[in-house]
Amino acid sequence: MYYRCNAGGWNRSHGQIERTPRLDSFELPLGKPWEIMYCGCPDRGDKPVEVDAEGNTAHLYLTGWRKCATVKLSHKPNGYGGQQTFFLCPQCGERVRYLYLKEDRFLCRKCARLNYRSQQRTEGSMTHYEAGMAFVNRRLKFPEYVPDGFSFVEYVPEKPPGMWYRTYYRHLKRFFRYRDRHTQRLIQDLTRITGKFK
Repeated sequence: MYYRCNAGGWNRSHGQIERTPRLDSFELPLGKPWEIMYCGCPDRGDKPVEVDAEGNTAHLYLTGWRKCATVKLSHKPNGYGGQQTFFLCPQCGERVRYLYLKEDRFLCRKCARLNYRSQQRTEGSMTHYEAGMAFVNRRLKFPEYVPDGFSFVEYVPEKPPGMWYRTYYRHLKRFFRYRDRHTQRLIQDLTRITGKFK
């Protein structure tokens, strides 16, 4: 979906999680020394990381690095007789699932100053309209005549053939939240515009 600004907002000084390579502690090769994991997506050209994970520590070597990052591990029973492994952030010590590669260091999301893309989106008057129509396109029957920003205020999407009414009403409930937010924003914008001409 197109947004006018995907890197704005009050926290645009932060990086975005979606653009930062990361390691997942659930994929750690425990008991198998020197396995290779990819920090991010190998198709995108992100760097492979050699991992030596034993017991309570993991040694992470980035390709081309001479130094090693030693990260402590924490284990938690998962209720199925096994255990889940988490990283302990090298900077703050918090137990986290993901470590992000920022400036040649592995850090948690807060220490790396990363936010989600949705947190950095600048909302405009048509943001909720676009989100609502995208939801209709995904879950409900997309209309032959697409409503504009004004007719969207009273628009109710049709039920797709074969969909249960219970499912349809659940999707409608979510759609109405988009519609109500758009209506409130439209009223605010119109009030602000008409107030300037008084």
